[in-house]
Amino acid sequence: METDPNSSSSVASRLISKSEPVRSPEGECPDLPGGQVIREHSVPSGVILDLMQSGLVIADSRGCITRCNSAAELILGLRRDEITGRTSMDPAWRCIREDETPFPGEEHPAMEVLRTGRPVREVTMDVERPDGSLTWISINSAPLSEAEGGPGSVTIFTDVTRFKEAEARLELARNEADAANQAKSQFLAIMSHELRTPMNGVIGFAELLVGCSLDDEAGQYARMILDSGEALSNLLNDILDFSKIEAGKLDFEWEFVDVGLLMEESLPLLRIRAQQKKLPLLNHVPADASARVWGDRGRIRQVLFNLIGNALKFTAEGSVQIKAEALNTRTLRFEIIDTGIGIPEEHQSRLFHSFSQADSSMSGRFGGTGLGLAIAKRLVELMGGSIGFTSKVGQGTTFWFNLPRSHQVEPG
Repeated sequence: METDPNSSSSVASRLISKSEPVRSPEGECPDLPGGQVIREHSVPSGVILDLMQSGLVIADSRGCITRCNSAAELILGLRRDEITGRTSMDPAWRCIREDETPFPGEEHPAMEVLRTGRPVREVTMDVERPDGSLTWISINSAPLSEAEGGPGSVTIFTDVTRFKEAEARLELARNEADAANQAKSQFLAIMSHELRTPMNGVIGFAELLVGCSLDDEAGQYARMILDSGEALSNLLNDILDFSKIEAGKLDFEWEFVDVGLLMEESLPLLRIRAQQKKLPLLNHVPADASARVWGDRGRIRQVLFNLIGNALKFTAEGSVQIKAEALNTRTLRFEIIDTGIGIPEEHQSRLFHSFSQADSSMSGRFGGTGLGLAIAKRLVELMGGSIGFTSKVGQGTTFWFNLPRSHQVEPG
């Protein structure tokens, strides 16, 4: 079998063997004036090997190291005479896998090459040096044929300690950031629950007051308390949902949801808000039972309430329409179409970001925290769907979201 002259073992064998001058038959370059002669000089192979930054060792057919370079001494922390004459089976080598288990000598790449006759590439291990320090190395090993100075193997290894340490620091920073994020979410969840209990009491008594026989001024005050309490309750609900999503602890009750029935249950409350603004709320969702999606009924209703509520909030005249139609046998699309103020193009990219609104001035004009759309996006994605929108300033906005019509893998 012919040997590839460009293989790593062939290159190594040429370095190990005695170098000879290589020149053209004439030994000269015709382009040089006066026929000056260019001659190649023979460089001792040991010099070339010692200039390498990677460690290199040559082993015979028994796996016994017969030669190494200066980089091997530097990386392993051993003198040349302490490296040669040993095999990978020597128990004095203390090598560790990436999973922190011992690396058996018989599984060392050099021994694997001798056993199989095939190259072994990109094996990483931790080697203990004589001073007790640990050095991570990445190893490539290839067989040497008789024509290349074998039989045996050539092994090249690189010190990757800095890269492994950088990976460890990055992993530690990532874990610390995750822990901080979990702590934040847990704090928000606890505080939301603690605030919700007294807020429910405020809302309940405000509702009782509104139902009592009060004069106009007192009745107005009671309604203001009720409206403020409900606004704060909605904010707490958003914070609680957001913290649950961030912590990965949001529960879903999976079922096939009849879309027509869901709209019949949801729209009466939204129509009250539409009537207050004298806006028609048009439902184009088919009532037949064939329009079904796979998901959580309560979470789908939450997404619809958010999107329709936004449409009503930002629409002063015209109408708000709700549509649902099958895109194909696998997907159903919901659309909420309004004739409101629209969203400027420069603000559209951050619309689904947490605590972000299309325009910061909207928070003062229309209220809200900027959490609603971020929550809606995560809910839709957790149910295996997608969400988006199109908008033109002064003409209105269409929000859409797709949900699967068939059983999907539920998130763990």
